[in-house]
Amino acid sequence: MVEIEFHIETESFTVPSHVTKIYNVDDITTNEYIIPDTVEFITLEKLFESDFERDFTVLFPERLECYGTQEWSWTFARQSGLKCMTIPEGAKVLDNTFNGCSSLEEVTLPESLETIGKNTFYGCDSLKSIVIPSNVKNIGSQVFGYCDN
Repeated sequence: MVEIEFHIETESFTVPSHVTKIYNVDDITTNEYIIPDTVEFITLEKLFESDFERDFTVLFPERLECYGTQEWSWTFARQSGLKCMTIPEGAKVLDNTFNGCSSLEEVTLPESLETIGKNTFYGCDSLKSIVIPSNVKNIGSQVFGYCDN
């Protein structure tokens, strides 16, 4: 495995199609981060290590199989610049996924989601509305704690 570190500064960044594994993203200044269908492995826990203060959107492939942690725990927590997010089908529990994302306005959850874990949207001051999929059977504590809207 070759580990590459680099700084990205562009309007939109698409992960090159020869990349098949992503472990974390750090030091990025882009408005749109696109993960192609060729990515087979992605570690979601703390995927974004830095707090990006600019507005940004992440686009996942539709059928991404996530390994390591399929629970999306802390994946985008405290990312003050994240405004819009679509979670792909196959996502499991969402503990703390968007905890502290103060700019988050819109989230689309997959129909396959069965559990929304604790503190998922805690402190998401800008969240305007959200549709809970019909398959959701469990909602954890403080899911919408300190959501002023």
